[in-house]
Amino acid sequence: MVRTRNKLTPLATALVIGVVLIGGCKNDDPHPRRSKRHAESNQVDPDPGVPPVVTLPPPAELTTYAPPTPPPEPPPPPPTQQHDTSRSPVPAPSEYDARGEVTVRHSSSLRCETKKVREWLRVRCPYTVTGGGGGEVRVVRSTHTGEIRTKSYSSPMEAIIPVLPGSSHNLTFMGDWGRRTLRVDWPVSAAQALMYFDQPATAQSCRVPSDCPTNVCCFNPVAKEGFCATECDVGNTTFTCRTDADCPVVFGRKTRCLPIVGYKICQ
Repeated sequence: MVRTRNKLTPLATALVIGVVLIGGCKNDDPHPRRSKRHAESNQVDPDPGVPPVVTLPPPAELTTYAPPTPPPEPPPPPPTQQHDTSRSPVPAPSEYDARGEVTVRHSSSLRCETKKVREWLRVRCPYTVTGGGGGEVRVVRSTHTGEIRTKSYSSPMEAIIPVLPGSSHNLTFMGDWGRRTLRVDWPVSAAQALMYFDQPATAQSCRVPSDCPTNVCCFNPVAKEGFCATECDVGNTTFTCRTDADCPVVFGRKTRCLPIVGYKICQ
């Protein structure tokens, strides 16, 4: 008897392959839900005392701060004229004798000699009238009062004055021509001093400022007359006027135009 091998039909073969595939894909863990819970329980919670690590973004690119450029320094001021304010000894008479005269306005009319050695100006005025103040030299105002040397009541009367930048001097000379005021002023900004007598020996008489070429008419209260001048010596004379507008401010006070002995003067 001949035995025959049993052959699987195509349908059976397909079933066998499907069972094998399904079995290989199953999880080996017989309790899958319990395994999931066990894995979750094994996770380590973060330590509440340790701050979480924060990841910062990369720092921005640093820029170097440059301070502003200072403005350029102004150019130095131009050099100013330097004045020598040092003092030299008072010259001897022989030093004055060897010098020529310097210009002091109206000094020739008054017959006064004016010479200057270094910073020292010497003014000599002869006189013949005695009494009534004749031959008197008086310092009215000066920035260097203690350095002025005067000689009165002996002809010629004399004054030696230091002439320096910034100095100012006002002296009166009482001669045959009456009282005259010498002004010596050197403003610091000026190149040289201004030196002049307020009027010549024979002054033009006047009653109002318009009578004078300088538009200045001074009233002498002693002689009770007016005379033309460059300016009035307010210590010994006063300005004549027509109205208050002609009157200056004297010693910080505005003077007024008032009548007196046939004149109108600033008081």
